Amino acid sequence: MSAEAIVDHCMSAVPKALAAGVVDMARGRLLATRTAANELGEGPDQATPARLFEKARGVASAESRFEEILLSSNHQWQYFGRLKSSPQIVLVVYTRSDVNVGLMIGQCRAVAGKPWV
Repeated sequence: MSAEAIVDHCMSAVPKALAAGVVDMARGRLLATRTAANELGEGPDQATPARLFEKARGVASAESRFEEILLSSNHQWQYFGRLKSSPQIVLVVYTRSDVNVGLMIGQCRAVAGKPWV
């Protein structure tokens, strides 16, 4: 399946999704993105938490990686998860802050666990 199919599925399956994207981490390319709203707000540098944890643990970045990251702010939740079939590909989903977080995580994990690629 294509990256467009993944983000389209996320936008329809994940409750209150504002945006979804698929990123190829090996190449540093955004493969696909969809938005449902124009106001997503300003987000932090998403790589900073990974660098801080790696530095604290004394691990080189090639030896360590996150499988999932969940960030929250006053207005939104941000989910980052690697696809099981292609770990270099990361699914990114933004939702409104009033989402049922358990349902959102479950739907994101279901998408990330499918054999898309």
